[in-house]
Amino acid sequence: MWFVKFDALDIIKNMSKEISLKVIEVRQETADTISIVFQQPEDKITYKPGQFLTLINTINGKEERRAYSICTSSYTDENLAVTVKRVEGGKVSNYLNDNVKVGQELIVLAPMGTFTLEPNPNNQRHVVLFGGGSGITPMMSILKTVLSQESGSLVSLIYSNRNQQSVIFATQLNELKTKYGERFRIVYHLDDLNKSVKSETKKGFLGFGSKTIETEIPGFLTTEKIKAYFSQLNIEVTDPLEYFVCGPTPMMETVEKTLIALGADMSRFKKEVFVSLTSEDATSKSTKSSGSEVYNVTVKIAGEEHSFDVAESDSILFTALDKGIDMPFSCQSGLCTACMGKCTSGKVEMDHDDGLTASQVEQGYVLTCIGHPKSEGIVIEIE
Repeated sequence: MWFVKFDALDIIKNMSKEISLKVIEVRQETADTISIVFQQPEDKITYKPGQFLTLINTINGKEERRAYSICTSSYTDENLAVTVKRVEGGKVSNYLNDNVKVGQELIVLAPMGTFTLEPNPNNQRHVVLFGGGSGITPMMSILKTVLSQESGSLVSLIYSNRNQQSVIFATQLNELKTKYGERFRIVYHLDDLNKSVKSETKKGFLGFGSKTIETEIPGFLTTEKIKAYFSQLNIEVTDPLEYFVCGPTPMMETVEKTLIALGADMSRFKKEVFVSLTSEDATSKSTKSSGSEVYNVTVKIAGEEHSFDVAESDSILFTALDKGIDMPFSCQSGLCTACMGKCTSGKVEMDHDDGLTASQVEQGYVLTCIGHPKSEGIVIEIE
């Protein structure tokens, strides 16, 4: 996935399902992005396309957790890898880019995340992917899985970057396009592409197939540009398409708004929220509620039941961690779903529900890191 930067809280507890993985390759994807390839342990890690690993590192004496999408597919790759792009002020992303070495052991949590699909060799579907920057990472796992496991399915990718130098996985995408031909269709949108040129056509841009790339529409991705790319890729929103989007928030908002305007079936739409939070932002998200009431909360996890009091101004997760209760978490800002549980009784109010699908919200799922108690009798079940 992307990662969510979070430096505000010192509450770091050991969890179950921690795994030690050996780094067998550090691959430089672009000037500011690496992929860390891990050797599969003897007891192989299973994961779904689009899921992420949480990496645990001790930096300056403090344990830091960040979630990074898996860019490999369990169906095509012997080992597994995550991709880490430097972010200005990013404590963990910069640490990993500067320090991770072949032979090193890193601690990770078991794969998590709901930005996934299930492959089926009988499927004949069209999967449309929108990737922005390092938001391409989960898309790699998804597209490799569909292309390799569903011979009757098509994949279209609209991949947006600042410039040609920032395109991640250029070589891999080229190889996949060569291998799968018309079953894998790609359009590259570059914000800075030939801004001084009004109209020019380039074929085989970056060596990817023979599709024509119009360079007269540089700048940020817009509704009109998406429509143009759909025309180029022969995408009809009236068809039963499946949509996946991951990247910077403005890009994702544009894609979602465009699909709605075009009449797309949004029940087939999935997004992976891709933002970086400052310490101040994260702190405000975890303490947004201003109430002073205290309610009892029961959390059922791993066959154990824990009951504790939580002030409605406090996060359920962080209160539990303060009390020594071992609960799953990763991004700590309500985006990765690692702390998700189902509220079967009582009322929990979240600061936002960006990390959940509409269906999950309707079923009563909550994110405990940004969840605040709003009634007595709250019961949350965590699988």
